[in-house]
Amino acid sequence: MRNVLSNSREVYHYFANKVQPSGRSGNCSFTNPRAFSYAACIGKHFPDGVALSSGKWSITTSSHQSYLRRACSHLTRVYVPDPDDVRTSYRQVNIRVDNLLRKASVAKARKEQYLGEALHAIDQFNIFAKWCSSELHIDAPITDPEALKMSKLLTHWGIK
Repeated sequence: MRNVLSNSREVYHYFANKVQPSGRSGNCSFTNPRAFSYAACIGKHFPDGVALSSGKWSITTSSHQSYLRRACSHLTRVYVPDPDDVRTSYRQVNIRVDNLLRKASVAKARKEQYLGEALHAIDQFNIFAKWCSSELHIDAPITDPEALKMSKLLTHWGIK
């Protein structure tokens, strides 16, 4: 087993396929179950798949993320802000969903896109939380206009 690998692509290929327990090349490395770009965890293996970072990084780390996504393309993947910390991901996904719902509330042309992105982020987080055996869960917002009207009426009447 050689610990120093040829390039970034090989590092992430070894990580994705669990060829060996650790390896590195330049600024990318892995120590199972985590993959790193510099010191940032950008991927983590779970029994049901792999969690990949959805965070925005430098140009170099963004290219590392691209190599990692490609190497893990045959695995079940979820994208979360921090694949190594369910609580940090929970906070960041809630902030993102709130921003997307705020945009959707005033958008005309892209309303469905914003709602779809919010629901996708929630689904991805909930899968990740399940993989982490976490009690954290994000409920999907009410997006159906008729259901939303009924919810507001029930709240107004003090039923809810």
